[in-house]
Order: sequence, then C-alpha cells, then structure tokens
Amino acid sequence: TAISQPKLEKEANVARVEKSVEATPKKEAEKPFDFKFYVTDHSPRFADTGSPDKLRALYRDIKKDGIEQVRYDWDWNLIEQNRGEINSDQLERFKSAAQIMKEEGLDPLIILSNPPEWAKKLYKENPGEFVTSYKNYTAEVKKAVEAAGVKPETVQVLNELNNPAYTPVTDMEVIGQLCDAAREAFPEGKIMVSFLAAAIPEAVSKSGLSENVRTFLPKLKTISDKFDKVAIDYYPGGWQRPISGEGGKIVNLIKRVVLPGTAAYKEMFKDMSLFQETAEEVASWGKQYELGETGFPTKGAYWGNEQRQRYFYDSFFRHFKHLMVDFKARGVPLPDKLGLYQAQNEPPRNFIGKLMRKTPYPEFDWGMRDEKGNRKAILQGSLRASELVRVQQESRLSRIIHYMKSPMRETQAIETQQDNQ
Repeated sequence: TAISQPKLEKEANVARVEKSVEATPKKEAEKPFDFKFYVTDHSPRFADTGSPDKLRALYRDIKKDGIEQVRYDWDWNLIEQNRGEINSDQLERFKSAAQIMKEEGLDPLIILSNPPEWAKKLYKENPGEFVTSYKNYTAEVKKAVEAAGVKPETVQVLNELNNPAYTPVTDMEVIGQLCDAAREAFPEGKIMVSFLAAAIPEAVSKSGLSENVRTFLPKLKTISDKFDKVAIDYYPGGWQRPISGEGGKIVNLIKRVVLPGTAAYKEMFKDMSLFQETAEEVASWGKQYELGETGFPTKGAYWGNEQRQRYFYDSFFRHFKHLMVDFKARGVPLPDKLGLYQAQNEPPRNFIGKLMRKTPYPEFDWGMRDEKGNRKAILQGSLRASELVRVQQESRLSRIIHYMKSPMRETQAIETQQDNQ
C-alpha cells in the first residue's frame, strides 16, 4: 500500500528532530563543591589535655560533624626547650595524637612552629645556625611521624609569617631555607606557609607587632618557588576590623574597633573583601591556597557568646559560598580546604593569661567546645528546641559543611532552611 505524502513528511520531520536532539550536547549536571574541612586543635600540647583517652574522645567527636583533618602544632619550644635537649615525652604525645587521628579516620596536618627563646636569639645572632637548628628539629619530628605510621599530606612551616607574635623570622631568604628543610624531611608532603589577612594600621606595622598583608604579600612572592600552597587566616569581626570611619578621636576608635555593637558585627562578619583580594593575588602566582583559619570567640559581653559564634559561622560561610560561586564563574581557582579555629577552648595557664581573659582582649575561648569538651551552640541543632533535644540533633556545623559542598542550585533552599532555625 502506498504511503501518503503527508505521512512521509511527518516521519521525516520526526527523524530530523530526533537527530537534532541527539546532536545537542546534554547539559552537564552541576557538580558539588569539593571542599574539605579541617579544624585546629592544641590539646596535644599538654599532658592534662593530651592524654590518649581525651584525644580519642575529642577526635571521634570532631569526626562526626564532617571534619576530615586536624591541624596541630609540633611546637619546637616544647620539643626542644633547651638547645640540644629533646623532650621525648612531648614528642611521644604529638606522635600519639597523629596515631589516634589516623585510627579515627582523620588526617593530621602538622605545623613546624613556635621557635624556643634560645632559637629566637640565635636567629638574630646567626641566621645560618638558626636554620641548622630548625633542620635538626624537623628531623626529630620526621622520626616521630614515621614511627606513628602516618604520612602527612601537608606540612606547614611556622605560623602566620606576617605576625611576629608567632613567627619572629622576617628574612624571606631564611624562611625559604626553612621550607627547604621541611621539604627535605617530608618530600612526599606539600609544603605550606600561612599569613594573617588583616589590614593592620601603619603604626602597628612600623612597631613590628604585625604587618599589613598588603605590604607583606610582595615579599612572600619573592620566595613562592619554595612552597606549594598558602593558608590564608581570615577573621572578619575578630582580628580583621575596620580602621576607618568618622572622626579620629580615641572614643570613636574604641566604639568602632574595640567595642562595636551588634549591627557593626553583622556587617563585619560578611566582609569578604580582604580575603578575596589576597586569595586572587596568591592564585595569580599559580599557587594552591586554602582558608587556614576562621572563627569567633564566645568570651564575655565585650566580644561574644555561643549564639554570636554560631551566627558568625552562619553569616561568614553564606557570604563565603557566594564568593566561591563568583570565583568559579570568573575562572579564579578555588581553595581546596577550609580551616576552622578551633576545636576546643584552650584556657590560659599563667597569671597574665588568666588576667587577660577577663579583658576585651580576644585571644581566648575560640573553641567550638569548652575546656571540658562540652559542645557549644555551633555543635548543636536548632536553638528552638530544648537543650536536651538539640544536643541530639544534627549540628549546625554539620549543616554548614553540607551547605558549602552543595551545588549552587541547592543553596537557596538550604539558606531558607537555615533562616528558619
């Protein structure tokens, strides 16, 4: 039977449409963000906080919120308080911490930091001998790490290079040599350095207490061939505060910087400008980078409480996520890891520290847990629920981590859900 012309044309049209559909590339599903989260912990420093039982309980608790790595110092000043005298008990405690992390499914990120007083003096008198002593110290750490049976993916050299309170080494050539020493000890790991992204006032920079990140980065770039990645420590509302504003009187400075109100905090928490500036600069060097530290204390009426700490993390990461979406759209490389500060409160151990804790000075109580290991509000569920209920719910931090890793199409729904809790 002959097929009618209209029917032939219809079948031909269908075939053309099917062929066109096959030729049209399918829209690729939006991929999630591949961020890994870590947290800084100082518990292994001391016997009373770094016992195996306490560390195991802490690291097991850290793991359940979605944290994948623990960043901790192998403090040179504790390992070798006197030149040539190695504290084997201290090394054993750091080694034990690495073993427990591994057993609990966490990766250790080690920091080769905190030179002892004799080494600081040696640096000023004989930088070459200082480098040799640092090599000897890293060799001791290497032996302990190997004995622990772990291979650290990342090894950080010193801490916040533009912050002399932590790092008294200012000569870039010497810092490059310290990176070489770390690479020699840990050839399979990535060598990392860090800096504090803060717009330090010029007067403070000149005093030597800290250096504005904008003047520091050109110096760091001169030795960028010595390290593999950079950690950017960023604390909007904490160590990074606005220094401009109306008037120059001391009372205005106090109101603006030291004791700002709730509205000012809300504005500071979402300020990503300096992180964006420094991240784009480091990325332009062809270097991998990460958010090394961020957080907010729960200390007192001057600075915060558990609810404000929780609000900080919500606000910070919401605006950080939108910055990452912008980076992705513009082809700016993204950080591979996001670091939080810190796992647990680290109460002061001397009189001066205990006195300072009672002042507006913000160094204390940054932990997501108190010194006894009790989980603060950031590690609890909905604040609308009773405390008995919310401690059993999925933590706010866990939800934030899920939010940060989710594709952008899910972000709006998650943000709405966050606003309702």
